Amino acid sequence: MKKWLGVGLTVTAIVAALAAPWLAPHDPLRTDFPQSLRPPGTAGHLLGTDQLGRDLLARVLHGARLALFIGVCTVVLTAIFGGLLGLVAGFVERWPSAVLMRIADVQLSFPFILLAMTINTIVGLGLRNTILSLSAAGWVVYARVVRGEVLSVKQRDCRSSSPRRRSAFSGSGSSRPPRRGAACCRRAATSCTSRGGSRRSPARRWRSPRSASICSATGSATPWTRSCGSERRPAGSMATSHFFAYLSRMKFIRRWGLMHSTYPENIQEHSLRVAQIAHALAIIRNRLYGGEVSPERTAVLALYHDTSEVLTGDLPAPVKEFNPEIHRAYHAIEAASKEKLFALIPDPLKPGYEPFFRPDPRDRAHRDLVKAADKLCAYLKCLEETGAGNPEFAQAEKALRASVEGLDLPEVRYFIETFVPSFRLTLDELN
Repeated sequence: MKKWLGVGLTVTAIVAALAAPWLAPHDPLRTDFPQSLRPPGTAGHLLGTDQLGRDLLARVLHGARLALFIGVCTVVLTAIFGGLLGLVAGFVERWPSAVLMRIADVQLSFPFILLAMTINTIVGLGLRNTILSLSAAGWVVYARVVRGEVLSVKQRDCRSSSPRRRSAFSGSGSSRPPRRGAACCRRAATSCTSRGGSRRSPARRWRSPRSASICSATGSATPWTRSCGSERRPAGSMATSHFFAYLSRMKFIRRWGLMHSTYPENIQEHSLRVAQIAHALAIIRNRLYGGEVSPERTAVLALYHDTSEVLTGDLPAPVKEFNPEIHRAYHAIEAASKEKLFALIPDPLKPGYEPFFRPDPRDRAHRDLVKAADKLCAYLKCLEETGAGNPEFAQAEKALRASVEGLDLPEVRYFIETFVPSFRLTLDELN
């Protein structure tokens, strides 16, 4: 419905602009001082007149023709010029790419309208100069988007090259490798020299990929091969995985983004705290309430429960729960993020990590404890903030207290009664 509404409004604006002479017969430039400042609905002037007596409907419709012409011309020019520069920056990737992207960064630091007005002032007024000024100010967006798409396609092509072709290339006596991954592999800078001490040309390296080399880092003779998307490494070594590199970025994802915190909390700290409390809840259930859950498995599930946010960020709860559509959409994005992270794990290790990224019905009891620990940690964060004199968390503390007490879990009530009161004490009182 929204799509068709937008299409309808766009078509209506275009038709009205093209039919301006028939829809508004008045001359948009003709002045009529006795008719100045007439209100809308005046006979012969549907939208009224301005201070010079000019018909506003005629000026709007004729102005729309000029605005559409300038807009279309500007978009075409910026798309062509910016797209070509983006292609060059994406394919070359050396100093031309660096120079173009630094120019784009400098230009993006200026407001678009201010930059366009400055260029227009320098080149002069006129329709042609206005179009050129807007195009010169807007090419950077197209260039950056096209460059990003080119790099994405190149990396995708490298990753999708078949194992048979790669293994044929890495074998002894193989011929020149397929050019499909050549652009990707050219990024790998060589730091090794040949056995005789002279640097081998790229063509010779391609023809003899398994020739012995002396590494400048270790001084040892090692057979080297090239692999797509990575730097040179010894033949037979495993493919590079970015899984833990992504997880290490959890420390940069802040929680409570809409609220002022006396101590900012990131999801890495939060996950550790959730794991500790989930582990404790599992032990309490087993020791005091006859449960049969694994504390260790509960703790590990808690460690990985927020890993998807390294790709999605931490969406504040008021935004996440704004309406059912946003809630469902966020869960879909979260599931896609987990699948992407899971895909980064090497295939031999995936069975060991699958329960942490793809829910297993057998882990329902463990995941219930993780959810309870997650809410407890949020409540404890509110207690710490209000105890530090931060009223920002007062309402959140009340809401989370009610939510935690509403959980039908005896181990949670035990934890609240046994451990939570200490969080309101100072260090001197704890001692």
